[in-house]
Amino acid sequence: MQGQFEHGRFHAVIFHHCDRLVNGVRVVLNLQPRMDTKECGWLLSHQKKMNKCALLKKIVAKLTSELEVYFRAAQASRAEATHEQSKAESKYDTRGLEASYLARGQSKQIAELEAAIAEFGKLDARSFAAGEAIGIGALVELETGGERAFYFIGPRAGGTEVVQEKKEVLVITPQSPLGTQLMEKKLGDQPRLNLGGRNEPARIVSVE
Repeated sequence: MQGQFEHGRFHAVIFHHCDRLVNGVRVVLNLQPRMDTKECGWLLSHQKKMNKCALLKKIVAKLTSELEVYFRAAQASRAEATHEQSKAESKYDTRGLEASYLARGQSKQIAELEAAIAEFGKLDARSFAAGEAIGIGALVELETGGERAFYFIGPRAGGTEVVQEKKEVLVITPQSPLGTQLMEKKLGDQPRLNLGGRNEPARIVSVE
């Protein structure tokens, strides 16, 4: 049995019936220079994919928790806006008006969270095929400046962050500055990204 993997400019063929090098797996390279033991460890560690179903559940749980907080705050704001003590005692007394505006803002946030929860609940936790372009539902591992980070391309709720399998995952939308640049890119692409006003070289390490 054999499978093929790519790591930068290396192309490796893995033969699972051999018994040398790392964990009973022999790595045969088609290109020079040869991959050392450290490189082999990188290759093998990336065969295991993150549990996307569990990741989606964590995102929904995080959004639901935020929804509960906003709901309680909106209830308190509405109660304050309609309370007897919030009635204006003069034209300069705006306590009730301010509480009313606050309640409206919180209600809009509640509606946004409810919509996000509904859309994330409909997402299919499928794996992206090799060579498939990044789109909504993709989990992307991105390397920039020697550091790696995970991003989940979601329909809403950009900026939501969860920890899955000891890795931080940030939700970004296709409309966000980074999301716009990642859409339609593929595994192995090395785009230059505009990050914080700087043009930075990057590498797409994985797309799940």
